[in-house]
Amino acid sequence: MQRLNLDIVGVSEVKWKEDKDFWSDECRVISTAAENGITGVGFVMNRKVGQRVCYCEQFSDRVVLISIGSRPTPTTIVQVYMPTSKAEDEQIEKVYEDIERVMQYVKGDENLIVMGDRNAVVGEGIEEKVTGEYGLGTRNERGERLIEFCNNFQLVIANTLFKNHERRRYTWKMPGDTRRFQLDYIMVRQRFRNQILDCKAYPGADIDADHNIVVMKSRLKFKTLVRKNQYAKKWDTEVLRNDEIRLKFSNAIDTAIRNSAVGSTAEEEWTSLKRATTETGKENIGTKKVAAKKPWVTEEILQLIDGRRKYKHVPGKSGIQKYKSLRNEINRKCREAKTK
Repeated sequence: MQRLNLDIVGVSEVKWKEDKDFWSDECRVISTAAENGITGVGFVMNRKVGQRVCYCEQFSDRVVLISIGSRPTPTTIVQVYMPTSKAEDEQIEKVYEDIERVMQYVKGDENLIVMGDRNAVVGEGIEEKVTGEYGLGTRNERGERLIEFCNNFQLVIANTLFKNHERRRYTWKMPGDTRRFQLDYIMVRQRFRNQILDCKAYPGADIDADHNIVVMKSRLKFKTLVRKNQYAKKWDTEVLRNDEIRLKFSNAIDTAIRNSAVGSTAEEEWTSLKRATTETGKENIGTKKVAAKKPWVTEEILQLIDGRRKYKHVPGKSGIQKYKSLRNEINRKCREAKTK
């Protein structure tokens, strides 16, 4: 994310067993549970975006939604992972039904971005307000279904708008690089089309996947963050397990409340009670000492990732074997680092 200067990344095939929402170093991760350990979608955000998430809806193993505080209206982002071309039409329609139900959370004046692996080809050529002329290939049946979806919700497909080389348009290639396809898309509400500055694929980005990442540069203004005290101290309530300390604190709090000043209003009464309780807690309980978290990603792991990137597009079995070998070593090093 840092290398490409990305604020938010949508991910598919997360494969975790349960819904998650957590911080890892400077990144926030929100994801859905995977069904049978195959699916699962989510977002990885830097601190700037992660702190501005107003709410999230982990809707299904293929659809997740987050809302971000932005100006002049909130921005809602939906990440989708459609079934592959081998799936039955009923499965495809089930996911579209889920997406349409999620869209009910989005107000008409909100900025909306829908992105992910659609496993559909919209092809080249302009389609009214939905596509530009810089798609790739020939539209297939599922591409037609995607066009229909975009028409229903007034969406424009961002990575068909810009005259990029074909290398910057394809997002997946068949084994042996015999054919290249554009299967992943970023869609934006047509009324917010002016926010799109550029959108293209990055085949050189090593994301340990068979798809290329699609990046959209957007003119998006975030709301000013109302900062809360992130380091507010917590009472060390564990010490109250000690009978002597618990009794001492109980007597002290009773005395403090009896001796607190009587206010003429409810607000004054509350302020006096709060002051008495806080001062007694400081004297008898104290606060927890929180150790600072250390990043688990080591310099060695970062160097291995840089080394793996060099072999992503090396042709032949030797390049593929070297890439897989480095990937396995990186995964092992990551597991070891997390347990330390």
